[in-house]
Amino acid sequence: MDLDAGRVGRVGRRLALLIATYAHEDAGLRQLTAPAHDAEALGETLRDPDIAGFEVTTLVNQPHYEVGRAIGELCRDRRRDDLVLLYFTGHGLKDDAGRLHLAMTNTRRDNLAFTSLPAELVDRALADCMSRRQVLILDCCYGGAFPAAGGLTKSDGETHALEPFGGRGRTVLTAADASQFSFESDGELRGGTARSVFTHHLVNGLRDGTADLDGDGDITLDELYAYVHEKVVDEMPQQRPKKQADVEGQIVIARNVHWTLPAHLANSLDSPIATDRLGAVDALARLLRIGNPLVRERATAELERLAEDDSRRVSAAANEVLRSQIREPRDAEPPDTEVPHVAEEGPEPAEPSVDTPASVTAPVTAPEQPVVVPEQPAPAAAPGWTTRVDGAVRAPLIVADGVLYVCGDGGSDSDGHHLYAFDAATGEQRWRLTTDQPVRSTPVVAGGLVFAATVGGQLYAVDTLSGTVMWTYKNANRQKAAAAVAARGPWVYFVGGFYLRCFYVTDPHERWHRGVGMSDLQWVAVTADQVWCGNTGRNAYATDAVTGKKGPRLALRNSWSSPRAVTEDGLGIHIVGEHDGAVYRFEAGTGTQVWRCATLSPVRFSPVVADGRVYAGDGDGNLYAIDEATGALRWCVSAGTALNASPAVADGILYVGGMDGKLFAFDAATGVGIDHLPTGNAIQATPAVAGGLVYFGTDGGTVHAIRAIVNGSGSGSGRAAAV
Repeated sequence: MDLDAGRVGRVGRRLALLIATYAHEDAGLRQLTAPAHDAEALGETLRDPDIAGFEVTTLVNQPHYEVGRAIGELCRDRRRDDLVLLYFTGHGLKDDAGRLHLAMTNTRRDNLAFTSLPAELVDRALADCMSRRQVLILDCCYGGAFPAAGGLTKSDGETHALEPFGGRGRTVLTAADASQFSFESDGELRGGTARSVFTHHLVNGLRDGTADLDGDGDITLDELYAYVHEKVVDEMPQQRPKKQADVEGQIVIARNVHWTLPAHLANSLDSPIATDRLGAVDALARLLRIGNPLVRERATAELERLAEDDSRRVSAAANEVLRSQIREPRDAEPPDTEVPHVAEEGPEPAEPSVDTPASVTAPVTAPEQPVVVPEQPAPAAAPGWTTRVDGAVRAPLIVADGVLYVCGDGGSDSDGHHLYAFDAATGEQRWRLTTDQPVRSTPVVAGGLVFAATVGGQLYAVDTLSGTVMWTYKNANRQKAAAAVAARGPWVYFVGGFYLRCFYVTDPHERWHRGVGMSDLQWVAVTADQVWCGNTGRNAYATDAVTGKKGPRLALRNSWSSPRAVTEDGLGIHIVGEHDGAVYRFEAGTGTQVWRCATLSPVRFSPVVADGRVYAGDGDGNLYAIDEATGALRWCVSAGTALNASPAVADGILYVGGMDGKLFAFDAATGVGIDHLPTGNAIQATPAVAGGLVYFGTDGGTVHAIRAIVNGSGSGSGRAAAV
């Protein structure tokens, strides 16, 4: 069975090399029992043509030169669309310089350079491999080979698991990181066979399909990691798996051979109420778009049954979906997601309508008065396109998969709040959704849905293609609460009122929720493995992204915490103080303050991280570029007008809108003003940059797309193509 069947362009081979080492010539290396069983169980699962369909090679207790030769063969003569998987279970060691080595059967700790497999060689081999779908799984740890309660640990020395293995097109999963241990079981819980806790859950999630968290019939690497992380932490709290990825799109690692219709959908299909069955038609249509062949076959069968339904509305809707499948054959790779029903808490939400047309703290003193950008004549070049929406544009614009999402704020007009989807290239409106209240936080796209949170505390999950509301969630009795949303992998995180809530992307039922503080939460952000949120009570809180357990808390002095920016590596978070005029960086894992950079005036909107710098603008019109690592101020300039939105940075150019109605462009490296475009209406929404276009909206309800500035040198010598 071809896992990539029906996914155009995905016809490459699937190859896996599994390396297990448990016997060592060096008496100082503890003999392990799990690796042989781990490799055997994982190999059997990956080799199964119904589950994963890999060509599997397994090496057990081989010397470093044999393993090196096998890795070379794995990486040699590969194509870009081949899926290459490398798995290692055994000891991880480090040399005196802190470099990571994987222990082979002939490895000697006093001669690591010539008897082990250095991580840098593995990294080099993968970097030279033509495949851009690479998976590296390390079931070893880096904290010390000691006996521990409940099992043996598999490590010597201490180093950082992910550091040596970054790479384009590569995903790295590790059983543990830093000073943690990767535990073996004692055999009692594994049917008498000692197995690694990490690999045990890895295999189970693939073999029985429980790692298919969104129920679409496929198991992606994001889902697999999320599933394994939760299971490992529940069983062994002192061990926390890690993930690092630099890939485009989702990698499907296996198929859920035990897939069945989601229970809520099955209940809707069997419901005697026609409106329930009508709702099931949309969910089945979505399964046709996103599912693998098994899922599509079942969805088609159910639609054919509904096409004979006693209700004419139900039968007409089902027949239309079936006809559309004939008219529009599957010619693009679908997103990996599945659609549930609508569920909510509290009062019934307003019925939405859809219109579909044809750690060292280094304080930095406040900077001197900034340089004022001189007025420059606006060029006459015409923008790419312009359109209008109902109401002002106040929420940040986003572009995903060729679609521009814009929120229209109708102010006091209760029927004037909308979420729009436009073709990003042409400006043609695809659909419009009426919301109960305005959306003023950033929408996010995940799993084929766009999520938008209104100021009334309602979360909408909307199909990106049709604009159909797939599910909603409403905070009970919190009509005036601010709300915001963020997403990572198979989960979406929503703050409204005093609560942080976690949902599966396609499921409106809560996975967990946590009451946070005694003031309304204003923002939410996801770091490497935590969710951070902040409230009006001057506090910011961290929560484990998987379990919902409480993490560090930050108390900002004399300041509310304002929206934030996560560092590019996901290991830090930048927060601006609304009252004390400063930008902070904290370590995401511990909450430790790394630096504080003073600003001339309070910064009230999210900073932006790009190319090693943190960019922010204040209400007096000052723009700042701060060194991401040290907190040193790189430059400060004035736009000459108040800035009520975050900037956007792309290809060395910073774009920001002003209250005087101009869109400004600055060289991001130097702060030199490049150009500006007057619009006649205040700009209070963060622009978006994608596909060579800059998108921005105004208080007058106009949405513009203009050609981005070409500035290859990043030196300020570029010139606007249309600005």
